Formats: sequence, C-alpha cells, structure tokens
Amino acid sequence: MPNEWGVAAAGIVGAVIGGFVGGITPQIVAWYLRPKLKIDYLGDDENIVTAEEPGANGQTIPYLWVRARVRNSGRLRAEKCQVFLTSLHEVRADGSVSARLLKDSKPLQWAGGSRAPIDVPPGVEFYVDLLRISKAESGWDMLFGLFRHQRKGELGSYSGTYQFHLMISGDNAPPQSCTINVDYKRDWHTLRAWQAGQKKQGG
Repeated sequence: MPNEWGVAAAGIVGAVIGGFVGGITPQIVAWYLRPKLKIDYLGDDENIVTAEEPGANGQTIPYLWVRARVRNSGRLRAEKCQVFLTSLHEVRADGSVSARLLKDSKPLQWAGGSRAPIDVPPGVEFYVDLLRISKAESGWDMLFGLFRHQRKGELGSYSGTYQFHLMISGDNAPPQSCTINVDYKRDWHTLRAWQAGQKKQGG
C-alpha cells in the first residue's frame, strides 16, 4: 500500500508540474518572439536629408527634412505602427524647458507623406518626418499643421531650440519614446538636431 500511495503522489505531482509548464511555455515563447519597436535619432545623412519640392512660378524649393528612425529589433512583425508627437517645448539657454506648447498629440507622417499605420518587420528601417526647413525662406515648417502658414507668428518665428517628444505604438508591441532637440536660428545653415542625452551635432 505505501508503494501505491507513492506512485499516486508522484503522478499527481507530475500532472501539476506538467500543467504548469504547459501553461507557461506559450507565454515564454510569446515573450521571446515579441516585436521590439525602437525610435531614435542618430544625426546621420538619413536623419537630415535635402529634397526639392515644386514652388510658385515653376521654381523648385530646396528643403532640409529632419527625420527620426523607426525599427523593430524583435522577432515578429510589429503591426499597425504609428508615430506621434506627444509634447513640444522650448529649451531655454539655462537648459530648462518651457511648459507644453501642444494641447494634444499629433500623428506624424512617414517619409513619403502617408500618416496611415504600417507594419514594421524585423530588420527593416523606416523614417518618420518631424519637420522641414526651407533654404529659401526663414521659419519652422512643421508637418502636422501646428506651424503651417505661421512662419511669421510666435511659434513659427521662434529662434532657438525646440524639444520634440515622440512616441511609437503598435497593436502588438509596447510603445517606445524618443526626445529630439532641434536648434534653428532662422537660417538653414544654423540647423542642428540631436537626441536628448546625446552630444549635439555640429556647431
């Protein structure tokens, strides 16, 4: 009889352990394979690009575009991803920042103009447009409507550093954030941009 009880007990313990392992294994696999979104700014030739666009009288206007990089370092495709500007601040000379200049978040466009959510496969890089600066005209030219046609207004005519807080989210991936400082003194030659916490690019 004692041997029978021992066999039964071992069977019960084995069943409990097997059920526990069987239940938790899919969670471990899902965690291991999960998408891992990243958004950053390296300050290289892909983050600031020059492109010409049609202007008045058939002329073309050269612009400098400031872009953030998006990638997925996980093992599964990140689905329906979108980047938002969640906060905007002025950076003062002493390094402090102003109160929020945005009332709500703004969706940013992917390089090429679309704001529609996209899938981000592993090992693939995409870029999202933050702003552009005209080489022919002074003033900030944002791409989410806040600064458009306001180059002579208070926001568009600002000379100094803006701090942009970005966030990327996807249906099956946790959100990730990035903070980018852009310094501009109303002349495109003065444009500098860098990710917060990193060294300022250029002079």
